Amino acid sequence: MQVEKQYYEMVLKYGKFLSTFCFVSAVMLPVFISCCCNSSSGIIMVLLKITTFTHSNAFMKKPAQKSIQFTVREADTLLPFLMKVFPGKSRTSLKQLMQNGAILVDGAVATRHDFVLNQGQIVSLGAVATKPSISIPGIKILYEDDSLIAIDKPSGLLTVGTEKEKTNTAYSLLSHYVKTENKNNKIFIVHRLDRDTSGVLVFARNTNVRDVLQEYWHNENHKREYAALVCGKTEEPQGRIESWLKENANLQVFSSLRPDDGQHAITNWELVQQNDEYSLLKVIPETGRRNQIRVHMCDIGFPIVGDRRYGNGQNPIGRLGLHATLLSFIHPENGKVMTFESPVPGSFLRMVKK
Repeated sequence: MQVEKQYYEMVLKYGKFLSTFCFVSAVMLPVFISCCCNSSSGIIMVLLKITTFTHSNAFMKKPAQKSIQFTVREADTLLPFLMKVFPGKSRTSLKQLMQNGAILVDGAVATRHDFVLNQGQIVSLGAVATKPSISIPGIKILYEDDSLIAIDKPSGLLTVGTEKEKTNTAYSLLSHYVKTENKNNKIFIVHRLDRDTSGVLVFARNTNVRDVLQEYWHNENHKREYAALVCGKTEEPQGRIESWLKENANLQVFSSLRPDDGQHAITNWELVQQNDEYSLLKVIPETGRRNQIRVHMCDIGFPIVGDRRYGNGQNPIGRLGLHATLLSFIHPENGKVMTFESPVPGSFLRMVKK
């Protein structure tokens, strides 16, 4: 009895310490006791069973966290609504949640802070999308699933290869990225951005999605917006440009005002901010022709900053003043409205300070 008492006190002394480690208390503690004595004392066995049973619960999986949902009671916009229902979160943290795809409106990812909410809609906070474990130098992935990938392309990077440059392109870099997961993975070109144009760019991950998205570019099932930094001060707050675009022998695009004399092109623009030298415009093209925005801005006398091909070459920011800020469309496979955004570059904003 004296020996068993000593073992019992030993277990009480060291068992509490060992129990702080679930694996040790549940698995290694029986080995520890067995090594200490050969006794089969009932009190030791009872203590052992209690300790093992209690800490085996640590290996049980916790229930999955459910999304938090809110019903819109009156018309509002997304960011102000989120600030009301999450008073403890800052504007920056809420914007980050939107950018990470964690905010959904009626089940669809919403990333625009000024997304219009109507009464009765459901806004939910889900799990933040997992960040890709493999980074791509110079490219930020905005979103990816089994159907498509949306990126924020930097200025100076080709969308696809040319005879002179085949490897340092958005297409080749993303192709390598998807093949690190599975060597049979592929991506497919949906649309393009000029080398010096930055912003939202989408690739498909199968031919069916590619075909559907490319069809969107010819109808009203998508929306695109650009930020254009142009030379000069506009007198009008907004405008609409319509022409027929053609190419000359040097592949330079130019406008024709004769109907059907080329590809029909329409560009809408709105003034955002300006000073005496430069203007920042929000540009919304209705059609997607090559160099359309650059040609149309030149047509109305406000060439894009840094445009050596169609403009006056004035380049105070060291790049082309054109950035794809928004792309929105219906997901070809799940039917949800997908909206991807990229903020206006700081260099654009600095040029229009008064």
